[in-house]
Amino acid sequence: MRQRYGVRNPVAPWLAAVLALGCATVALAVDYPIQIHRGNGLANVFAKLNAGQSATIAYIGGSVTEMTGYRTNVTSWFNSKYPGRITELNAGWSGTGSLVGAMRYARDVLAQNPDLVFIEFAVNDLPEDPVSFIECNSEGMVRQSWTQNSMAD
Repeated sequence: MRQRYGVRNPVAPWLAAVLALGCATVALAVDYPIQIHRGNGLANVFAKLNAGQSATIAYIGGSVTEMTGYRTNVTSWFNSKYPGRITELNAGWSGTGSLVGAMRYARDVLAQNPDLVFIEFAVNDLPEDPVSFIECNSEGMVRQSWTQNSMAD
């Protein structure tokens, strides 16, 4: 039996990002009744920021998102590069996975009309949950965003 020493796998957050992007790519391969902009990257939010407009950046995830760390660093970077007001929405909730995130996404994230959303559930989803389960939850959040605002990144 392999011992665990309380050290988290440093690859887990990147794996979650790849899974989330993979779900979005799969979602683009089928004709859906919502408008989808394929291949824009983050063009919509950067066009807004480059024009000096304000933007809302939402973060949803577990404790990695809730605590000070990547979220505050990313928001600080945006504030240092763009003159418009950046509003940070912290929807991190410790100990929760992507299923809980998908269920509270409309209330905790979309209600604020974000321009850019970061989704992170790497620590609480893996390795216990099957990849297909995580894909469905992640895709559900992406679809909710696109349904409300097809220009959100």
